[in-house]
Amino acid sequence: MNPYTDILFKVLASIVFGGLIGLERERHNQPAGLKTHIILCVGATLITIVSIDMARDLGGREHTDPTRIAAQIVSGIGFLGGGAILRMGGTVRGLTTAACLWTVTGVGMAIGGGYYFAAALTILTVLLTLHFLGRLEKVFLHRKAFKEMTLIARSSPDLLGSVEKVLSANLITIRNIEVQRDLTEPNVELNALVMAPERINLHKVSDEIFQIPGTIRFELE
Repeated sequence: MNPYTDILFKVLASIVFGGLIGLERERHNQPAGLKTHIILCVGATLITIVSIDMARDLGGREHTDPTRIAAQIVSGIGFLGGGAILRMGGTVRGLTTAACLWTVTGVGMAIGGGYYFAAALTILTVLLTLHFLGRLEKVFLHRKAFKEMTLIARSSPDLLGSVEKVLSANLITIRNIEVQRDLTEPNVELNALVMAPERINLHKVSDEIFQIPGTIRFELE
């Protein structure tokens, strides 16, 4: 195959493969989407091609290991992966996207080295994992997320017990709670970090909380 045609084919393949993962991440409104995955995959392909060709062109000389330049991709991708991970309160988001960036880089390197079957199989595996396992998690696993709860109510001896009873009935677990009370006021404020199902019915929980005598304000976000 003509070397220019070979390079063109590899770049086009990296655009397609990187774009497939990027499109899936874009659909889920992740910080690293279509453009990021395509550019990353193409860049990894380019660096791998250059590494191999430079080692071949300098054949016979010392220090012509074709993996030396490409190996820096693996360590460098950690910078982008770290930027895709976000901490929002008690929840960490972006780990899957960071893993996708790392894998897409490997796919680009595989394409640059001419390992098309390995690249295609990896992309297929990632797409199936993101699509089908995501659905299975929602169906079979009751995933929970950290939320912040604020409750203002009139102070009473059984207030906390009543709140815990309502939360427990709705599969909400209190992880940390802080009680604030002004001795000059009859009200008490409860601030808590809780674990709640991702698809919780907030209206139902709110209605049940407001059935507790003395409840003034309730927020769960």
